[in-house]
Amino acid sequence: GAEDDDAALFEVPDGAAADERLGNGAHFNGRHDTRRHSLVLEGVLQQRSVPNPSSVLPGLPVMDLPGVVRRLTGDTALALEIAAIVREEAPRLLADLGQHVSDENAELAALAAHSLKGALSNVNARATHVAFRIEQRVRRPDWSAVRALLSELVRELAELDIALASVNSGRNLP
Repeated sequence: GAEDDDAALFEVPDGAAADERLGNGAHFNGRHDTRRHSLVLEGVLQQRSVPNPSSVLPGLPVMDLPGVVRRLTGDTALALEIAAIVREEAPRLLADLGQHVSDENAELAALAAHSLKGALSNVNARATHVAFRIEQRVRRPDWSAVRALLSELVRELAELDIALASVNSGRNLP
């Protein structure tokens, strides 16, 4: 259930399947029109801005890939594969979330935030905290606050994408 997923937000138990927490399973399914999603996100993000995420989450690294490698008992290749999958899936999951926030659909926004949170937790991403806050906030929606958190999440994911690109190119291996 949801409580089990949240309990493992930052740690996958030893012996668990490496892809168990990837957000592309139960919550994500279907084709996406990335142009349409980009326009939706652009519209949502123009409505509100928030402080720089470094002031909201001070001292946390963008991601902790060495922690992922430790969790996978030293399997660097698997950690890099997981990082590549997260980098590929995060934009689609974010687009889903943006669409549901734009539609002010609390139920689907909560599911989308939960899926994104799960995917991000696979690389111990700082953005996981923001996705969690969105998931909680849409349960009692204050759409202005949700849009502000979505803006923060977009910035966090941009930083994460740079870090993941660096790792996937081999420039910054754990």
